[in-house]
Amino acid sequence: MAILGFVFLVFVILVVIGSYQQDKELREKQKTENQEIDEILELISEPMDNNTKQIIIGRHPSENNNGKAPDISDKSVGPLEEVENTADNDSVYYTHMEPAAFCFVDNYTVIDIETEGFNFKQDKIVELSAVRVRDNKVVDHFQVFNKDSKVTDFLLDNSPLTQTVIDDQGIEIKEMLKQFLDFLGDDDMVGHNIGFDLNFIRYNLHYYDLGDLRNYYIDTMLIGKYFAQPNWHHHKVDNYISRYPEKFGGDNLEQHTAINDVMIEKRIYDLQRETLGEDWTGMADASMLWSLPKHRIQLTEDGLKEVKLNRMKDKADRLQNEKKYADAGDAFTELFYENKGDVFSDKEIKWIYKSAINNYEKAKDPESMIMAIQQYEDAFGYFMTQADHNWVNRRKEKLGIE
Repeated sequence: MAILGFVFLVFVILVVIGSYQQDKELREKQKTENQEIDEILELISEPMDNNTKQIIIGRHPSENNNGKAPDISDKSVGPLEEVENTADNDSVYYTHMEPAAFCFVDNYTVIDIETEGFNFKQDKIVELSAVRVRDNKVVDHFQVFNKDSKVTDFLLDNSPLTQTVIDDQGIEIKEMLKQFLDFLGDDDMVGHNIGFDLNFIRYNLHYYDLGDLRNYYIDTMLIGKYFAQPNWHHHKVDNYISRYPEKFGGDNLEQHTAINDVMIEKRIYDLQRETLGEDWTGMADASMLWSLPKHRIQLTEDGLKEVKLNRMKDKADRLQNEKKYADAGDAFTELFYENKGDVFSDKEIKWIYKSAINNYEKAKDPESMIMAIQQYEDAFGYFMTQADHNWVNRRKEKLGIE
């Protein structure tokens, strides 16, 4: 009995020691993570060097370049063409290349989009709308739907948009983008959290080889957050509607249709102009970088590669859906070789290769299937899990090979 008691005591001590060690490791990990976060916060809160890190905003574009209007008619060069594009994680890229401005102008175009979701690389644009403003008055409007998009549950619950409208009035997205560019021309763009819209528009312009969108833009969300209404906790469109019902609610503009949202956003712009004054200009600092578009004007080599691979993946998926299995197998195999580990994760690459093998199996093409299996094993080898091995072995058995 004494021996059992002693063994139990030793067991309890070991559990306590193990628990203490685990807690200590967690505390050390949390401490390291907190230090990293503090370093990041300290970095972005540092004053910006005027020569390299000050965003070229705070005055109308025509006042840049010592009072001489910059020549932006050539869309192949950026607003500061002498500054080369840099790596994706380099904040200097933002500060030199983004044509942002904090000011009030009389002639501009307000833009807004509705989307299937928040991921500009995966979700489609549902609606793209704009209004042209001249001398502070709306003179024309633009509204187009993407026929290949789906109205999500969120839009069904929060807007009058329906799938019937999309199916009846929608056009090809490439044509949609072309029409938008024609309507926009060289106008400055105004929008609320416009970086979100620009992510989708730029990505799709690059995807369909339609060039860059280099127009100057003004973000009313940032003007509100940092200048016009800095004491508010939130600066969503809803906050403006609830605080100023006489300005936004009189004609019952329903949110979450882009054509209504652009009218609401114009009123936010007008309100901020009243608050700050006609001649107001603002300056940005590093704390605002979070709001700028994540999809750049000039894509880096890696960015171009990513767009190319996503286009190839779409092609492979489409061929598979059309049950053109032999062509789909070839497309997935080509996608694997083009990737070379640059864009897709190992998990995604495995899925791509398994898709190739499955399509060759459905196409009844055993030779291509055997070749794809061999390439799959050569590519992953030691990193294949037992589930991977079992999946491959079942297909080998069907082919009668070991």
